[in-house]
Amino acid sequence: MFSASIEEHCPSGTSVVTVTATDRDTAAVQEPISYFIEKSWELFFNIDPRTGLITTRGEGLDREKHEIVYFKVFATDGKFKAQAEVGVTLIDINDKTPVFLNQPYVGYVSENKPPGTEILPIHAVDSDRILSKNTLITYTLTNDAGGKFIINQSTGMISSKVVFDRETLPNRFTVDVRAMDNGQPPLQATTKAEIIVTDANDFRPKFINLVYRASVSELAIPGQEVVQVVVVDEDEDYNSRLEFIIIDGNKPHAFFIDPITGMIHVSGRDKSV
Repeated sequence: MFSASIEEHCPSGTSVVTVTATDRDTAAVQEPISYFIEKSWELFFNIDPRTGLITTRGEGLDREKHEIVYFKVFATDGKFKAQAEVGVTLIDINDKTPVFLNQPYVGYVSENKPPGTEILPIHAVDSDRILSKNTLITYTLTNDAGGKFIINQSTGMISSKVVFDRETLPNRFTVDVRAMDNGQPPLQATTKAEIIVTDANDFRPKFINLVYRASVSELAIPGQEVVQVVVVDEDEDYNSRLEFIIIDGNKPHAFFIDPITGMIHVSGRDKSV
């Protein structure tokens, strides 16, 4: 078998290998030897019928489809024919651009978390030869939102560099990520990631008034509304949901409070009056 190595996608006309055959007939009866290649590979290779030199033809081969290609060549003196196999190893070149997976990217970071908090992993793949430098990807932030974020160059994990306060605007940021392979020349791709600062339960509920005054008849029926207490909480969503309870002074349980609205109702007649 004849062996050779060429770069994938090399230009048409690139020399691959020269095959040779011998004829044991005497010079007086020997006819010139000519060479040809099996037809299924004539799209990719050409052979000189007189010298046996094999060269590339057409657009060339893609290593990501064929790591090694095998084909047959033939030699004939016009009467007899011999065959041999040729194995051509394709050498990887950096022809594949990194591709980001799982877009769009959206990450969340809770306010008050310390710098270095992991937020969002970014991942890109390169379909060049596995474990070659052409598939090793380095991540960088070309826009880090004014120094608020950092990315691990090897893993693509975006982390915080500052402590965030959701109540301080802006609380949504966009960063630009670049994935670059280590081939020569290097190829790169870019994407965007949105990072949202989420609420932490860092505000205490506050009563609008410190004292609420109301009066109710001693003959008031159970369920009658008395007064509604109002509370605000600067947190949002779940952290701003409130539950009202009476913790003191309600003896002998003459009143009850709606745990959601804060409305105080008569629960029954106060027999102590």
